[in-house]
Order: sequence, then C-alpha cells, then structure tokens
Amino acid sequence: MLSKLDIALLCDSRTVDAAGNAITPDRSRHGIHAQLGDGGAAATMPTLDALNGRMTFDGGDYMVLRAADDVAGVLAGMGSIQDETYLFYFDPFQAVVAPNLIEPFSSNDGANPRVIFRYGTANMYFLVAFYDAGGGGEASITPNNSIQEFFGKQLLLAITRRNADTDTHIYYANGARRWASNVAPRRDASSAKNYRIGSSLAGAFFLPAGTGLRFFGYAREAWTQTQLRALQRFLRGNL
Repeated sequence: MLSKLDIALLCDSRTVDAAGNAITPDRSRHGIHAQLGDGGAAATMPTLDALNGRMTFDGGDYMVLRAADDVAGVLAGMGSIQDETYLFYFDPFQAVVAPNLIEPFSSNDGANPRVIFRYGTANMYFLVAFYDAGGGGEASITPNNSIQEFFGKQLLLAITRRNADTDTHIYYANGARRWASNVAPRRDASSAKNYRIGSSLAGAFFLPAGTGLRFFGYAREAWTQTQLRALQRFLRGNL
C-alpha cells in the first residue's frame, strides 16, 4: 500500500546517511528520506519513540524533506494544479498551549507556497491555509466542526484534491469526511526548496510539545475515502 505513495515516511526508526546525518527510513517508490532537524544537533531532532512506533516533538523539533533527495522531482507537478493527497498520522495529536500558528508542513523559503495548518485555544478551530507564490495572499477556510475531539488522541489527517472538482479540497479525519474548501491551491516546483515537517520556515512556530508523528505521506493522486480507511487500518496494524 505504501508503495503507491510518492513520499512515505515511517517514523518508527532512524538511521544515518552517507554524511552522517540522522534520517528516517523510507517506504515509497522513490527512496526519499526525511532528515531529522539539522541532521546533527539533537536539540533540533524529534525524539524516536520506537516502542510506540513514532517520533515525538518537544515544541522545537522538525524534519526536512531535502530537495537534494529528489523531493523536487517528486513534487514537479506541483507547478500546476493536479490531483494530490497529503497524509499526517498523529498519535497523539496535541492542542496548542497558546493560540499561535503551527505549521506541520511548510516550505523553508518565505517566497515559496506552502501548506499551513493552524489551530489554537481561542475557539478550538482547525484551519488549513494555502499561500500563493509570493508568500502572501492567504486564502483559508475555518471548518464548522471542532477539532477539539482529537486533541490527545490518534488522528489520520488527509487532505485530498481532484482536478475535476474545480479547486475543491476535502479534509478527512480518521477516514471520515469532515470539511471541504473551494480555495484554489498554488504550488511551486522549484528544485531549490527543502520542505519541512513540524516547523515554520524561520523556526518561529513548531508542532506543540507532546505531538507524536507516526507517518507522513504524499501522493500525486486524490485518494478515496475507502483507500484512506484501508491505509489507517494498515498503519494501526503495523505501527
């Protein structure tokens, strides 16, 4: 199942690359790894919790999908609108202590588009925003359903988009459709970009402490609800 994904990162173990940088293993068809933090300083790396099949974040950790590992090649189609799916398997999914912005997936270049996730304690909302190529022009939606029920629990968050659906994005929480938006995404296929998981580009915002990440995936196709439910069963049975 994971071989169908263009990026498939399991967070249940770690190894090192030829340069000695700490990286995750990979299960996709492209052999892409994620570097843990800066690869060398432990303070920047998520903590491996192998017993529970995850990496945990302390509010200052992140992972990097390096362009040098051909992430840019995998995302080459992102210069134009296409079918796609983003997958985050959190366990647990933690609330934010203060109503700041949290960015589980973002570019490390301020002028590059990025997918942003925001949530805060003000009204327990969950917000997904897409930034344009200039780094501004935010377009976003606030779902009517609260995300609060998932705090401290397991959450497979999936965001899908079908080109035929005229810019409609569907958000699935644990295999159930919860929210949708007709905001058109904008992408950048530059080969010079390194994509981060768990941190904003300047390190100003991070996943909240205590968040566990078991899996991150990306596919250049829009997965169906049936596929997402099958993936969750697979992940629960193997991680």
